[in-house]
Amino acid sequence: MLDRIDQCTHDIKMILIQLGFELPPPTRLHNHKLKQVQHDLKEIAAILSVEPSNVFNDAQQIFFICTGKWHAIHNLNDLHIASNQTRKYLSRYFSRKYS
Repeated sequence: MLDRIDQCTHDIKMILIQLGFELPPPTRLHNHKLKQVQHDLKEIAAILSVEPSNVFNDAQQIFFICTGKWHAIHNLNDLHIASNQTRKYLSRYFSRKYS
């Protein structure tokens, strides 16, 4: 599950970069996947003016800003579902915008 959360976070970050947000490219800074996800979410939160707190709250705020849909994230399963839905939403938006 952490692999999929990590990949969704990576994809979300790449889509935001392609949409013009000034984020550093996703690079592997931590071997621990959850620490890497938290690092990526903190970078995204900073660019979206979200005050960082913890991985779940950061994800809730970021996903709400990106999609307009509120996700109650209390555990890794919730994070997996919300990150996957956000990635799908942004992928569909991005593909329509440039097609």
